[in-house]
Amino acid sequence: MADTQPVARSRLRLFLGLSIALNLFVIGAAVGASAMYWRAHSERRDTQAAHVEGDTLWLLSEKLSPAHRDALQTYLRNRGDQLADQIHAVRTARRKAGEAIIAPSFDGGAVQKELSETRAGEFAVRSELDRSLISFMTSLSPEERRILAPAVVNGRIGRPAAAPVQEAPVPDNVR
Repeated sequence: MADTQPVARSRLRLFLGLSIALNLFVIGAAVGASAMYWRAHSERRDTQAAHVEGDTLWLLSEKLSPAHRDALQTYLRNRGDQLADQIHAVRTARRKAGEAIIAPSFDGGAVQKELSETRAGEFAVRSELDRSLISFMTSLSPEERRILAPAVVNGRIGRPAAAPVQEAPVPDNVR
């Protein structure tokens, strides 16, 4: 029995060493994978934020004179409220088009119909915004028009993430 005890201890030390090495490897792999995921997620989020918010009229309005900034933001709020139903219809058609594209049974006609509704709705909303925005821009200086030009030419429709959401007015009889 005395002869087996040193062998058992050496095997125990070997298994303990292997266990520690394996645990360190697994922990290191988990930390490395987490770091890679976090970095990729951060880069994707930054890229999306720059793409979505980079050239919105709302963000660019911050570079205008205070009077023009306030006027443009008021205009954007009012037009957004007036066009909310149309914008909702466009977003609904876009969502339906996406659902039709990934449906188990692909229906090209349904996809085409939803995409056509999306494009037509976007065009109608953008045309309406452009018509009234151009009349607003006549009061701006050439420098202020230059600031807004990228958003006017390339802008997306809908409330930008940078715009504060205003609470709906509460009727007097509800309070």
